[in-house]
Amino acid sequence: LITREEERRKQYQRLIEDGEIESELYNFIKNTPNIANLPSLVKNKYAYITDDPKAKNILKLLFSDQAGMGYINEELKEENLVNLLLKHEVKVSNFHKFQQVNLKVLQEKGIIKEDVETEILKIKNLNRFKIFQKIWSYGVVCSPHEDIKLQRELKKMESEKLIRFSEKLFAEQESDFLNFVINNKLFDNSWAIRNKYEHGAPIYENKNQYEMDNQVALLIMIIYVVKINDELNLQRIASGKKGIYSEIV
Repeated sequence: LITREEERRKQYQRLIEDGEIESELYNFIKNTPNIANLPSLVKNKYAYITDDPKAKNILKLLFSDQAGMGYINEELKEENLVNLLLKHEVKVSNFHKFQQVNLKVLQEKGIIKEDVETEILKIKNLNRFKIFQKIWSYGVVCSPHEDIKLQRELKKMESEKLIRFSEKLFAEQESDFLNFVINNKLFDNSWAIRNKYEHGAPIYENKNQYEMDNQVALLIMIIYVVKINDELNLQRIASGKKGIYSEIV
């Protein structure tokens, strides 16, 4: 199964670069492509927060319980600013001066606003808020799977250097997970299943570990099937063709 996993990477690389999997060209591949470098033909596939401190600060101010924005007093307190705004009617004047400085940052970035009549703070740009919420929760947004409004908002945020796009088969979180399971390239405490079986099976006192390794290897193959099938389907949609493209490498 681990050998098959490496075959999938090589086959996919040939498919993307040549449009087909030609056996002679496949056999010329000496090195297995890096999981994180497997390309995508889908433009702006994944969106991540940029390294800009201002962008990361927005996430912190909205969602972190360490930002000091969720507590005004014992009557007005929540885990974070978002929960405070959603569960209570608060105004800028309710916040302490250092908090008001942070609120101004969020207002300038078009995320929150004051109601014209009541001065109560509300979410201004719901699409932008949803994007930040997804990035805070998952670290990434898969743009092609979002509706057109969120895709347009992502482009605006890119122009403001709040997010960056990447065109890879796997999201960074996914490739990190696969590297953790398969090898020890990134993590010292990884499972490194491929490395264990590369030169013969390891010896376990608990025989159930072999079954566990087998199930994990099967899971990896399922991940490849799902991701490559999704990639082909997204390419088909991007080209203007409708329907499910069910060809699986």
